Amino acid sequence: MPRPRVFLPFIALLLLALLPIAVFAQGREQDIIPSAVQSSLVLADYPPPTIPERASVDDGYFSNAILVGDSLASGVPYYKVMPALEVLYHIGLAPRSIAADNVTFKLNGRSLTLPQYLAARNPDIVYIWLGLNGVDGSPAHMVLDNYDIMLDKLIGALPDTLFCLIELPPVALNATDRHHTLTNKNVNLFNIGLMQLAWKHNIYLLQIHDLLLKDDILPKKYAAADGYHLKKTAYEGIVNYLYTHTLPLRQGAQENNPPHRETQDDNLIYIPYETAAALAPVSTPAPTAAAPEIRAIAALTNPNGGVVVNFRAQPSFESEILSVYPVGKTVAVLDWLDDDWALVSIDGVIGYVSRYFLKVSTQ
Repeated sequence: MPRPRVFLPFIALLLLALLPIAVFAQGREQDIIPSAVQSSLVLADYPPPTIPERASVDDGYFSNAILVGDSLASGVPYYKVMPALEVLYHIGLAPRSIAADNVTFKLNGRSLTLPQYLAARNPDIVYIWLGLNGVDGSPAHMVLDNYDIMLDKLIGALPDTLFCLIELPPVALNATDRHHTLTNKNVNLFNIGLMQLAWKHNIYLLQIHDLLLKDDILPKKYAAADGYHLKKTAYEGIVNYLYTHTLPLRQGAQENNPPHRETQDDNLIYIPYETAAALAPVSTPAPTAAAPEIRAIAALTNPNGGVVVNFRAQPSFESEILSVYPVGKTVAVLDWLDDDWALVSIDGVIGYVSRYFLKVSTQ
């Protein structure tokens, strides 16, 4: 005789009891999905995200603009290709760090998060050139998720400021020698996602990628030795693009007479410490941002018997390795930090090398 199925009514009652909880949980999950923070500055004749070509502007257009970036952005002040533009960078800076408020910038002696810094400076335009420190080790979509959160924070702090994202440039074939995900496919996927983020947040995108593309890669004319940083010729092309792809500044913005600026090289950061409003009017021409002073010329050496030397993002043996260079490579020493580390420039890229691996040839 078959046994009665006494558990079926009990299971049915249990499922009915759990159903409201499941529905509530689903509703709660939908409630916490963040919605995009959109810029409230809408230019009727310039719908985002693309920027049409216009007549070239003068340096004054960028007098109250800020470029936020990583080691790619460091080449702008290093090569002095855009002296009127304030460049705020950390070597190794990534969207994830900004999204988590894990990085600070100095202004008038205070350490501020990036949203705080930008709110205090109140620029007319913010250019963002980030993503390299992300696609070099992760799939594009993971980097874009953090980029999205970062934009929510930045636009929320400056809702009526023009934001312009800048595409990543292509990379050379040898870029994957040190970073396995740093491929042109991953870069292209990132740039496609960047376009989508610009549309989503009602902001703009500067499409510089194809300027530097030849035969689907970054050619030697533009590529630094590591295959993903850039030579001066590349920066000159990008700057020309920025000068000819602009948007009307908000009413009251100064398009001429760039403000007096002071700059300071704080090893990791390159920022003006004073704003124009904090300084008395001056009649003398505004000074331009100077390239870091070269303290010495040195050659890489390896007393341990190795044939290469690590080039790092921070002055620490635990820091990210930006690249490796062969023994004998000539470097420019920009600063002696302590008994252990030096800030150096190699092929236009700034980073850190242990003094143990430097042999000074000219003081």
